[in-house]
Amino acid sequence: MKIQLIQPPKSSNDNSRSGCYPPLGLLSIATHCHQKFPEAQIEVLDGEFLTLESILERLKPKSFVGVETKLHNYHNAIRIAKKAKQIGGTVILGGVFASKMASLIAKKQPTTIDYIIRGYGEERFVQILANQTGTINGMPIIYPYADPEFNSLLMPNRRFVQMRKYLARFKQSYPDWQATGTNIITIQGCKNCPRCLFCDRQSPKCYFRQPQKVWEEIQYLQLDYGVDYVVAFDDDILQDLNWLKQLVEAKPKGCRVRWHVFVSAAKINDQSVQLLKALGVVHVFIGVETADVELASTIGKADFNPTQCHQAITQLNRAGIAITPSFVFGLPGENESSLEKTLRLAQALKAETDYNEVNCSCLIPYPGSRAFARLARFEPELQDTDDLDASNLTRRWFERFCLVSYEMARNYSRQILALAPYRITLDRQN
Repeated sequence: MKIQLIQPPKSSNDNSRSGCYPPLGLLSIATHCHQKFPEAQIEVLDGEFLTLESILERLKPKSFVGVETKLHNYHNAIRIAKKAKQIGGTVILGGVFASKMASLIAKKQPTTIDYIIRGYGEERFVQILANQTGTINGMPIIYPYADPEFNSLLMPNRRFVQMRKYLARFKQSYPDWQATGTNIITIQGCKNCPRCLFCDRQSPKCYFRQPQKVWEEIQYLQLDYGVDYVVAFDDDILQDLNWLKQLVEAKPKGCRVRWHVFVSAAKINDQSVQLLKALGVVHVFIGVETADVELASTIGKADFNPTQCHQAITQLNRAGIAITPSFVFGLPGENESSLEKTLRLAQALKAETDYNEVNCSCLIPYPGSRAFARLARFEPELQDTDDLDASNLTRRWFERFCLVSYEMARNYSRQILALAPYRITLDRQN
């Protein structure tokens, strides 16, 4: 049995973090498949390092080909799927984009896709390998949403990829951090979902890994790869302070690992900052979004406002915790005044904290978000195509809901990105 798990290249890849982190979702599926089918030939191909042409050349005849989809890589995902089918492969689509667009993808790609997995894919993928049934009435089989099985799954085996390449890229991309860093998963889900305007998260439920399992994985990473810096690509790590307290209490004695986490400004207080410090957090990613009070009220985050964000960042800075502020342009009603306010706030935060990483993009109405639903009410044809272009969606959003042009907002985005040496954006910068 041949299994190829693929993260396609993105259509736009301008981030400082590109190539720094292995695709843990695919590694988890690979680990689970190996546990169930130890004789299987399993390969993970990552478009963060490989070109589309290279991936197409490496496809093997009659393989089970699992493709992880996002809005920014879906076009390439379909090209991979078509080539895999041409050489007798069985194509399984998963990821955030396929989860949200499953029915439409099945309608538009009936001869290209065999299965679509919505939600978490470990158990579903194994079911396909064990009980292959093919399409039904010429249409792909769509699996319902599945929850993460944190308590039963093995930790992702990094040996399915060249882990040293990711670690080297991390050091190359973030030389000032002087760290051997990689990513881990501790939480999935967000209690605020689906209220956020521009978020396309899969579930409002929250799933927390057992603290002991988290530390076992960190110790493994330390022992095998010398990792001393972990980035938790989770939703707000402060969603459940009782769980965070348990995570701190389970920390092994002598464990010297630094953490980089995502937090919500609304949860920053003396208790949460104390827990972050005790965990070993040295850096947080925090959504500032906008400096305009009226625009902030359109986002859908509970009790969210620019003053609260500024206060939270000030408190984190006093505690010695660095920040990556995140900004978004294109909230409903965005105007020249609000653009200028947000730029001035970004400049003020730079002066106060000297942040060395920043995230800024124009709003993308991701399928599955409230923003996409709002845009589709005016442009219903968007609900009848699976091959969507992020820049086109953003441009159409600005035309409908903003008082400034997409080009003007992109100019302000570039000014904010220029404030830090390390920058994250989903805007095409050409």
